[in-house]
Amino acid sequence: MKLPAFAPNLSLGLALLFLPLPGNAAAPGESLLPEEAFYGDLPVLLTASRLPQDREDAPVAVTLIDREMIEASGFTEVAELMRLVPGMVVGFDRGHTPVAGYLLLESFLSRRMQVLVDGRSIYTPTLGGPVWSMLPLNIDDIERIEVIRGPNGASYGSNSFLGVINIITRAPGLDSGWDARMSLGDDSVQEYSLRTGGSEGNADYRFAAWTQKNSGFVNRYDGKDIRFFNGRVDYRPNGRDLLTADLGYSEGDYQQDEPLDASTPPHLRHLRSNYQLFRWQRVIGEDQEIYVQAYHNLDDHIEEFTLNVGPPLNVMIPYDQNYRAERYDIEFQHTLTSRSGINLAWGGSLRRDEVTTARYVLNSPIKVRTRRAFVNASWDLGEAGLINGGLMYEDNDIVTRDELSALLSWNYHLQPDTTLRLLITSATRTPVAIEQYPDWKVSVPGVSPPDEQLLYKRFNIQSEELLAAGVGLVGQALDGRLAYDLSYTRYDLKGLIGTENDPAYPDLGFPPGADYVANVGDAALHSLEVSLQYRFRNRARLILGYANAELDPASSAVTQAFGKSVPDQLLNLLLIYPVNARFTASAGYYLIDDVGRLGRNVMLDQINKLDVRLAYRFQLHGKDAELIFTGQNLGADYDGLSFDNRVDERLFVTLKLRL
Repeated sequence: MKLPAFAPNLSLGLALLFLPLPGNAAAPGESLLPEEAFYGDLPVLLTASRLPQDREDAPVAVTLIDREMIEASGFTEVAELMRLVPGMVVGFDRGHTPVAGYLLLESFLSRRMQVLVDGRSIYTPTLGGPVWSMLPLNIDDIERIEVIRGPNGASYGSNSFLGVINIITRAPGLDSGWDARMSLGDDSVQEYSLRTGGSEGNADYRFAAWTQKNSGFVNRYDGKDIRFFNGRVDYRPNGRDLLTADLGYSEGDYQQDEPLDASTPPHLRHLRSNYQLFRWQRVIGEDQEIYVQAYHNLDDHIEEFTLNVGPPLNVMIPYDQNYRAERYDIEFQHTLTSRSGINLAWGGSLRRDEVTTARYVLNSPIKVRTRRAFVNASWDLGEAGLINGGLMYEDNDIVTRDELSALLSWNYHLQPDTTLRLLITSATRTPVAIEQYPDWKVSVPGVSPPDEQLLYKRFNIQSEELLAAGVGLVGQALDGRLAYDLSYTRYDLKGLIGTENDPAYPDLGFPPGADYVANVGDAALHSLEVSLQYRFRNRARLILGYANAELDPASSAVTQAFGKSVPDQLLNLLLIYPVNARFTASAGYYLIDDVGRLGRNVMLDQINKLDVRLAYRFQLHGKDAELIFTGQNLGADYDGLSFDNRVDERLFVTLKLRL
């Protein structure tokens, strides 16, 4: 792997930090004193194995983005928070279309990463990946984000291929009363938000409505104007049960252009999205808990315009890219904890996806059923460490064979504050509708043959497969002020799904012909990652993440499809400095080195992004208020990764008011 010039010094420094140092960090399982709890970094993780675990007991590398980091970053797009994760590539396909992918990001679709909101998947079955811009999630409602860096199909099934993001929202009732927020700034940035929360009897509630509007990138027609709403109610009829109802809605207009296609005029795209989730949790006893949850997701994509096809046809063609995707899912889980050191979470789910579109797929509507059963367990061996294991069995209608994902890890405590983690795991990625049933074409009236084919079905596609092995070192030093996580992982990728060109396809005869979807080949992916967090005595924080990755394709087809999609190096750095009780300053620096431009076979040089945020809390007519100045992309234009997207220095001001 190509290493940066400073790598030898960095490695030496890390080696010294990882030496066992005298300190007062608690041993695994022991409680922390209040001061130690603040300076330490041992949060309970909920995502890694479906079991509540301390960070040093988790079977996989996990990055925790907490509420303080979310606020200090200054980001208003949920996807941009992923810049704080080592190995995560973040950019924009358009001004309204953020992209985020762990290590492998060959397009604006994050198909190899599962994204959950409070356990509800937002992975769309049509094109794949999440539609970040339509997510009805107010950034002020996020309590924390747990990001699994690497596969975890044993816990979350297919499409948890190269990572899992679980966004955990704040419990209703924590923020009682009304909150208002207004942001104004460059590029016509306008954001308005109104939130309320509280309690009535045994019920806690939270509701929010907000808008986002901007003009997009310079010299692009890619602005947005979106409206959002969400709400959640938690009801506790007794001391054992919790009933949750959660819903959200978003609707907006997106400006669309196609810089590489002169026949597509600038036009508007209209999107609608909504979800409903219901969950019942019951505490059976001190050592048992169950839950049943059911949810429904709906995404409506409405995009109609007229293609202006030039010579030799010289025709105007009505064209639509409409699609509708629905998901129904019901899941059950039973969790058992034991004083003997054996903990278990098992359960299963039933899912139905339905995709309706006249443009993208054959035989619309496509209906896919998925059945899953899973078990995850941990076994505390005392001085010998802790064993984690997991299995996920899946059967679905989109591929011909059943899928099994497995995980096994051994976490050995070298010292009370230093843990060695050894991991081997497998995962799969099921193709989405446009990959298994592609039929993307332009119908031209009055000519023969009538269709210009863009993408067609030639083979039955099988799921991608992955086998990963890794080693990690996680722990604390310097009296608990420094938390670290160092990991190296090798991924063996089998049957990667991509497209290949068929110049002889019988369409209208225009080069370069049509593409077809295929399992194009295999590859090996290597990743070295460093995560450090230091807490100063004045409660300032320094968060650093670094990743060095390399893809070794096994064939020219894989090189063509994925060769430039893995960044050589990634660096993120966030400093949070509380000047006093009222004033907080923070700065973030983000680097992406040597990566291909999305949608084009062009290699980008180093991309640098510098953001600064200043927040001042005060009283306004007896109400709590906060004034925030945010500067993004300071010092240089930031490249958005796609086409020729350029973001100038962007300044905006935000006022928050507690009503």
